[in-house]
Amino acid sequence: MPSDVPVAGPAEKKSPAASSAKVFPGDNLAGRFFEHSLDAALLHDQQGGIHDANREACLLLGGPKERLLAMELRQVLEPADSLPLASRFAVSEGEAARYGVVVHTSIGGTIEAEASSLVVGGPGGLVHTVLRPRAVSRQQESLVLFNQRMEAIATLAGGIAHDFNNLLAAIIGFAELAGQAAPPEGPLREYLGQVMNAGLRAKELVQQILTFSRQGDNQRREPVLFHLIVKEGLKLLRSSLPASIRIVQDVDAASGCVLGSPAQLHQLFMNLCTNAFQAMAETGGELEVRLHRIQADRRLAASVSDLQEGREYLRLLVRDSGCGMTPEVAARVFDPFFTTRDVLHGTGLGLSVVHGIALGLGGAVAVDTAPGRGSTFTVYLPRHLPPEEKAATDGSGQAGSEHILFVDDETAIGTFVGKALGRLGYRVTVCSSSVKALDLFRQQPQAYDLLLTDFSMPGMDGGVLARKIREIRPGLPVVLCTGHNDLEDHRALDDLPVSAVVCKPMTGSSLAGTIRGVLGAVPTSEKGENHAQP
Repeated sequence: MPSDVPVAGPAEKKSPAASSAKVFPGDNLAGRFFEHSLDAALLHDQQGGIHDANREACLLLGGPKERLLAMELRQVLEPADSLPLASRFAVSEGEAARYGVVVHTSIGGTIEAEASSLVVGGPGGLVHTVLRPRAVSRQQESLVLFNQRMEAIATLAGGIAHDFNNLLAAIIGFAELAGQAAPPEGPLREYLGQVMNAGLRAKELVQQILTFSRQGDNQRREPVLFHLIVKEGLKLLRSSLPASIRIVQDVDAASGCVLGSPAQLHQLFMNLCTNAFQAMAETGGELEVRLHRIQADRRLAASVSDLQEGREYLRLLVRDSGCGMTPEVAARVFDPFFTTRDVLHGTGLGLSVVHGIALGLGGAVAVDTAPGRGSTFTVYLPRHLPPEEKAATDGSGQAGSEHILFVDDETAIGTFVGKALGRLGYRVTVCSSSVKALDLFRQQPQAYDLLLTDFSMPGMDGGVLARKIREIRPGLPVVLCTGHNDLEDHRALDDLPVSAVVCKPMTGSSLAGTIRGVLGAVPTSEKGENHAQP
């Protein structure tokens, strides 16, 4: 990538982002043409900050619009020669600059394209750049089709997530309540614990589907016990691998945490094991999986690039006893779309995704192979040292006496939340209609200490309800509860007057902890009249 490409500094970043509607004031036709053009189109400033991208640009660059708006032009385009980008854009309004670029996609591929840039916001204003790929190769066509499939998967996954998470919220919530009410002796509490564990695993499964469909760019990183991901993956493999393949495992349960996304780490592990299985599909053999903690010494740091001497890593080793690879194949094994299999049995993306995830988490991947002696892939991920965990409590630290207005159109969730918070001393008024909740609040706006509301509801969604209630009483704390995991990215909630977000499905204890944290930060003068009755 050329070093002379201008990069917007912190003070130059666009804030707020300009959209096509603002660039073409009063010209709805031009704005619609930008959005629905068959060519990929970007709006950016002359320092490289991207302000808007149409649908075709998102497909070409391989990512959602929110991801592109957080990036710089240098991260997605590379000039075909050494002429600085700034000089291309320093043209008068109405005069276009044309040049060749290389387009970088989010999954590692590149596409050559012709670019045309035009200043549309007046002298020194924003630049409208159109990208038109040159003769498209089969690999490039596959890349665009792959991005289109991911967009379709994301749409489908987002559509089912809300309803499915509502069902899980009721299952997990009532299992938790029943477990608390069950006698300590006898099998009932153990059985309910198994229901809770299954519900939480289903919750993680939904999250994995959603984070994969978003291609990982907006995934939140958190401390993850990697050995649990590996153990879970091995359980799935046992039921799917043929009897001709034997699994040998050595997984250290005390290896520690990795700072990453559970979905990404699961994908990394399963891709490695799938590659190993395909190498032994015809002959059978042995799949060896090992996970241990190591400290990179000088020799290891010198032999594996991207490792830091003295730093602790989790080392995942996946070895197969298959046919192995020649040096020529091994040199290209992490290249996107490179595969030695036919199109029906391999896309060439599996190992490139592994490589991208490992490097993105600050780690590295190494391969040791030779024809006739199998292949060993070793992944190094930085070990994360999380802060000391808080001591487990009996829930007394989450108790309270405040009055909470809870709004959710799912009556089962309303019943669960009312009982769970009621057990901790809170007084809860449950409404299944946001419109009725607003009328109720208007009657006694000082009667409540907090609004807890679902986001997606018929008639009036939780965001609108929160705004209307904040207009009546500006200081009221608001906690938004949602089954749409896209809203986990808090940038999507910047315009909503909320104090915290809780993602469904949730347990009563986690919900109570969030509520206690929000109410604990509210000055006493802004709290409602707890003695008031709705």
